[in-house]
Amino acid sequence: MSTTAAFPMKVPIPDAHPRRPTIPLALAEGRRLVLHPLTAAGLTLTVVVTLLSLHRAPGTTFDAVTAAPTFYFGVFVLLAANLVATRDGRSGAAEMLAPTPTPAQRRTLALILAAAFPAACCAVIVLLADAYLRADGRYVVAPSGWYLAQSPLTIFGAALLGIMVARWLPYRAAPYLVVITVVIGNVVASNHPETIHALGLYVAWERFVPAGGWAGFYPGSVVLHTSYIAGLCALAAICALARDASHRTPLVVAGLATVAVTGVSAWMQLP
Repeated sequence: MSTTAAFPMKVPIPDAHPRRPTIPLALAEGRRLVLHPLTAAGLTLTVVVTLLSLHRAPGTTFDAVTAAPTFYFGVFVLLAANLVATRDGRSGAAEMLAPTPTPAQRRTLALILAAAFPAACCAVIVLLADAYLRADGRYVVAPSGWYLAQSPLTIFGAALLGIMVARWLPYRAAPYLVVITVVIGNVVASNHPETIHALGLYVAWERFVPAGGWAGFYPGSVVLHTSYIAGLCALAAICALARDASHRTPLVVAGLATVAVTGVSAWMQLP
């Protein structure tokens, strides 16, 4: 009897599900999201509106770098992110992708990282417009970094919301119903500028006057509002990951902690 037969060598079995690097996948998803026709249309509209606002009244110029991109870019990004996240299901390739080396949770994480791409595009527009307005002396009151962070952060949140809806409600009508709900919520909050105004996702801090002039700010804390929006972004990301997570307990704990922090920020920001 040979030695080999007596003591058979253990041949390592290759991992059936090797880990595909998340960053390259996120870069690919980010490129797909930024080049999506809806994202491109929203970005173009935002650039045009920003350019048209640079030489208008102080209230309009302040809004152009602090809130307007949320309105003109956010809806497009939400829908684009949802379509990118649901493309496999819509194409009928979900069953084919199930046994591939990249599990669903890793693909969702890559999409969450990719959501930063349109937010970065928004940040570039905001910073360039802000630099021009400061150099030209067109501000009555120059916005702080907290005001400038609002638009890119809400764009990031819009993409995350689109991804979350894609994971939990993969139906064609779902993102449009979400958009309608968000718009209605913002309209309700905007109609109470002295009380719950800051609970909206789109918040124009400058007081509205018909000619677009300057009349100061609505009450509320922009610092806590930014924290509130960041908390909502974190919740959307956690919920999206929880859909396909193999171990949900850490995500549930993180979600509950985020809900608590976000709720406190939401309450404390109010006048």
